[in-house]
Amino acid sequence: MRGVAASIVGVLPAVDAFVVAGLFVYSLQRSGAGIETPASLLLLMLAVPVTSSFLRRYGVYDSHRVERPREVARRVVFAHVCAAAVIVSASLLMAHEHWREILTVFVASCALLGATKVAVYIVLRSLRRRGLDQRSVLLVGDWADAERLARRFAESPEWGLRIDSVVPQDAAGKETAQEFRTFPDGKLVGSSIEIVVRSRVIDEVVIPVHIESSPNVFEEARRFAPYGMQVRVVFGEGHQAAPRMETYAGGASLDILPTRLDNRAIVLKRTVDLVLGLVLLIGALPVIAVVALAIQLTSPGAVFFTQTRVGLNGRQFRMIKFRTMYDGAEFQVRHLHRSIPRGPVFKDPSDYRITPIGRILRRFSLDELPQLINVLKGDMSLVGPRPLPVSEADQVRGEYRRRFSVLPGLTCIWQVSGRSDVDYDRWMQYDLQYVDRWSLWSDAVLILRTIPAVLSGRGAY
Repeated sequence: MRGVAASIVGVLPAVDAFVVAGLFVYSLQRSGAGIETPASLLLLMLAVPVTSSFLRRYGVYDSHRVERPREVARRVVFAHVCAAAVIVSASLLMAHEHWREILTVFVASCALLGATKVAVYIVLRSLRRRGLDQRSVLLVGDWADAERLARRFAESPEWGLRIDSVVPQDAAGKETAQEFRTFPDGKLVGSSIEIVVRSRVIDEVVIPVHIESSPNVFEEARRFAPYGMQVRVVFGEGHQAAPRMETYAGGASLDILPTRLDNRAIVLKRTVDLVLGLVLLIGALPVIAVVALAIQLTSPGAVFFTQTRVGLNGRQFRMIKFRTMYDGAEFQVRHLHRSIPRGPVFKDPSDYRITPIGRILRRFSLDELPQLINVLKGDMSLVGPRPLPVSEADQVRGEYRRRFSVLPGLTCIWQVSGRSDVDYDRWMQYDLQYVDRWSLWSDAVLILRTIPAVLSGRGAY
């Protein structure tokens, strides 16, 4: 369900851009000005990116789990006021006769986009009340803090937040013991963060603090930095929010260790995944049909193979691909000593379980085409660290676990750098490099580099 919610939010920027452009063209055409003149065309070319920029600047596409509808509407209004001021000023400078129509466009856009955002807000909150699109919280504090926040979360199920586990602290903000316990039953999970992130789904870390203990927060937060978690500091109830803070469970909160992909970046990335993923899937349908027929004719068993993989923040999902091994190969013995990359992953070019047609499919990565469905569902992205099977993901340790702080993908730096010919440590370093340096431009470059990498077949087995 997390993927469905992300998909709903992900298409909003593209829809908003079409709405602004459509209203702009309609208004000018109706007024008789048209968009054929250079001034009108230039204003249209400015209106869409300027409006989109202000919508992102005011956080319209950010998460609004704990905000009220009027706050969402306020952001939309502020964004349109700023965008209208820029575009109307530009039209006056160009002596454009129809600046009033342009102003009307922004009024209509503000009303329409505001209503849309509130509607989406209501839909998502309704889904969360039904237990969908949930976020798991690790709380660093005493048990009373956990019970207080849990009550607030229970009173506001539309937030979609739940306390998963707790690491206790005393009143001075120091840990009483290295014990991570599940909430509310108090069962011991482990004595280190390493164990917790391997066994639990943790979306964010919340540290409730008193003002006098706040200097200890940064030292505490640094413990979670290697794992790429979002760390949110929540001050006492009634504490007035300052700049860069937002209301959270009755108090003010501040992200002091945000993830590399903030909400705006996630929205942009998800939009690209949806649009390009759908185009690629439709374009690949003839190839998918031919491959499915070839598998069916050359070996007994199902055409598709599904396997549980580990995705964002430890979530498990069923990844789909074309079957490239003999039926029942999962239960056959692997030659572990022949794993080429070394480390806790298995890659062997001479794996006897692979069918002849399977070797061809792997050679050109055709077996991965069905994973476009996972991309559309929101389990995966087009670009990101490859999703690992549960047994292999459990053995990823230390800072390398930060690779799970982003959605897994079809391709990444590892794929274009030799794939299975790359040793395990280098592979993990490539994944961390992607997490730390991600951008839409780097994604585009990696997608283009994937084409010659696939054709070369290097490391594809």
